[in-house]
Amino acid sequence: MYGNGSFRLDDAAARAGADEFASLIGEIDSIREEVAVVDAELKACCSSHVGGAIFMVGAAHLSRATASVLDQLRMSLADHVDDIGRACTDLQSADLGVPLPGSGTERC
Repeated sequence: MYGNGSFRLDDAAARAGADEFASLIGEIDSIREEVAVVDAELKACCSSHVGGAIFMVGAAHLSRATASVLDQLRMSLADHVDDIGRACTDLQSADLGVPLPGSGTERC
């Protein structure tokens, strides 16, 4: 969108970045669900074996560590989505003051 002879941020283009972060958050949630399913399957398999208890302890630590990393990544991305959303709102009506070349003007 152009206005008053200078560049203005196109709202749809500005929101695209925030949408990408939101999509990544959805992917992280899907991965968390898959980790939970694998964890449940491991617990079911290990509980039926004699040495399974030792393996279950290791698997539980790995599962918790994976969930923790995914939680931290999700929170970080959520913070970025909020920041981008606020920036889009601020820039949506802001005139950035970058003059557009006039018709017939040479471009670099």
